Amino acid sequence: MLLGSCAVVAIGLGLLQASREVQPGALWFAAGGLFLSWLAALAVLRIARIEGDPYLLPVACLLSGIGWAMVYRLEPELGMRQALWIAFGLGAFVLISLLLRDYRALEEYRYLYLAAGVILQASVMMFGVEINGARLWFRFGSYYFQPVEIVKILMILFLAAYLRRFRTWIRLSLRSPEGRLPRRALLVLGIGWAIAEAVLILQKDLGMALLFMGIFLTMFYIATGRTDLAALAGGLFVVGAWLGYLLFSHVQVRVQAWLDPFAHSEAGGYQMAQALFSLSWGGLFGTGLGLGKPNLIPEAPTDFIFVALAEELGLLGGAALLALLVVLVQRAFRVALTAQDEFGTLLAAGLAVLVAWQSLILIAGTLKVIPMTGITLPFISYGGSSMVSNFLILALLRRMSRRPRGARGN
Repeated sequence: MLLGSCAVVAIGLGLLQASREVQPGALWFAAGGLFLSWLAALAVLRIARIEGDPYLLPVACLLSGIGWAMVYRLEPELGMRQALWIAFGLGAFVLISLLLRDYRALEEYRYLYLAAGVILQASVMMFGVEINGARLWFRFGSYYFQPVEIVKILMILFLAAYLRRFRTWIRLSLRSPEGRLPRRALLVLGIGWAIAEAVLILQKDLGMALLFMGIFLTMFYIATGRTDLAALAGGLFVVGAWLGYLLFSHVQVRVQAWLDPFAHSEAGGYQMAQALFSLSWGGLFGTGLGLGKPNLIPEAPTDFIFVALAEELGLLGGAALLALLVVLVQRAFRVALTAQDEFGTLLAAGLAVLVAWQSLILIAGTLKVIPMTGITLPFISYGGSSMVSNFLILALLRRMSRRPRGARGN
């Protein structure tokens, strides 16, 4: 299957070369390194006899290869960097696969995950660099690292471990004669999550705040089945979002640009207007790889990578890309359904929900269903921190897809 992924990406690169939009020498040099890194990762897993879901790695490599080809087509320098980030991500994937013998050991450190996540986010507020009005990155020379990409994994680990311990208590409290809620359990959970959300809002990272809330609500419902408490938390988030709109001018600008991008082209609507034009030019079959003009969209390699691909591959190509993401999410949920312990079920479900929500939020933003949020499309958008984080998620899922020895049923 991995060879099939290489073949599909190679065909796309051949079409790019035929369009004469890229330099063939550098293109195939980077592509060769990319293909070798994919095959090397698979070889290490085979030699070490690390079994797992056979579809996760090929699908992820195909998605990252398609995204890399478009990033290279838009900005060759970023494309070369993206190839390195994919290689680093694969290295992290292999390392976690080799070191993590039994994922159940991760359950013991739930409070450490919460503390580490909050500290990372607080430290970037104090020592990070500000870009486009948001302080979200650490800078190391010419490279940038976004801690929230690691924090989201830490938060899912915390939720999975915490809800595994208290899920029955919370779920059955509705049936008790007194109807009492487990205040202590909910208090720790609520305070921890409120702090994480507050830090993101103070950082003006409303896209991640929305993503985190979606993950929290979905995992909470999966673990407890309490629609009343999930609805209450969702209502509080809506109130918070409304207050954010009233208090933060940059949120108002984004909403206005979303409602009428053509009337607010000088205040943030230009990106969305160009994205809508690109989608209309693509039509059903697309302009062809290398034959469109997605480079007219600002931030095309990051925020609008899906629009760039849809312009040149058309509606059918965009649908195929969505199908690959759906396959990835489906395999992740399959890991959750076949897990032999509650922690594994919640952790795999949380990681599946993360990929699903992140994809949905970005695509909905680029299609003007919701305001743009600035988050990345998993495995496809340009971004080093995001790419490494995605392969860490993949490593956890693949490791969990193999039943650990001595696992007990739910």
